[in-house]
Amino acid sequence: MAVPETIHQVDDEWLREALNQPVAITSIERIGEGFGLASEIYRVALTEFEADTIAVKLWSFDGPADATEVHFYRELASDIKATLPTCFYAESGEERAVLILEDIAGRQGDVLAQEPVSQLLAIATSLGRIHGSFWDDATLDAHEWLRNGWTGPSEEWMTNRPTQFISRFGPVSSSLGRNLMRDPSATLGAGRSLLAELPQTLVHGDLHLDNILFGDSPVILDWAGCRRGPGLQDLVSVIFTMGESIAVDPVLEAYTSGLTDQGVEVERTGLEQALGGAVLWSFLFWTLGTAAWEPDDERGEAMQSQHHDDAIAMVEFWAEWDPGLFEGLGA
Repeated sequence: MAVPETIHQVDDEWLREALNQPVAITSIERIGEGFGLASEIYRVALTEFEADTIAVKLWSFDGPADATEVHFYRELASDIKATLPTCFYAESGEERAVLILEDIAGRQGDVLAQEPVSQLLAIATSLGRIHGSFWDDATLDAHEWLRNGWTGPSEEWMTNRPTQFISRFGPVSSSLGRNLMRDPSATLGAGRSLLAELPQTLVHGDLHLDNILFGDSPVILDWAGCRRGPGLQDLVSVIFTMGESIAVDPVLEAYTSGLTDQGVEVERTGLEQALGGAVLWSFLFWTLGTAAWEPDDERGEAMQSQHHDDAIAMVEFWAEWDPGLFEGLGA
């Protein structure tokens, strides 16, 4: 069955074959425009189906996404003990992919906005349940399509990105930030060493508010960047990029509660120490990792700038929380 190249190819005949139901389309509208950088999503109203509307997601492999999300919904989503959209169909071809998902009602998050602490706690609890579903799960290794989240960038990246960043944006305002950028290999190595104390789990890999729907409970969407690795690579984004204020203790408590819901018991002190590793890791990816990204609209430019601001605010906060983390880095 061919993967549609455009929404115009999603017609009654195609949907009937994909859903194995005698459906008929009554309307199609674009949703989430401006919130996704790699895909197009449409709400399709139809008859003769269990739901009045479905969400159809289309994307090309010419962009940053590949077939990972198709594999996720086919092989892993059913094992997650948290709210996800039901997947009715998932297919990839040589150049494109398509998902047909449950059209979940909710408020679209916005990466350029901030949420109250109460929402951060709900996100952290859901994230704990997701991570707890695969905590220390060696079967993740059998999914060859699943990226290895412990792997850092290449030596070429380490060498060239600081210069590339400075040539585009100038040096960051924080002396601590400049020190961490001076030797990316040492910074990432220190981060990896701390994160290595954690077992692997299923990591979302691109967790921000654009990828969250708020309803009865937060729904985390867009699993195109999922990988196996340390769960704190996700949690650090909840703490330092989503909230009206930074709330480390309450968010860690909510996260551990979500893990406990899945029968996972972790030592709070160990999590907090490993979180420092995620701070180091994320700082470089939120700064140097954006150096080659050239946004094509104002929203993308604002997102890029916010990544940089969040990264600086994060390490400055952590320098007061745990100043020993930065000893010897970039000196």
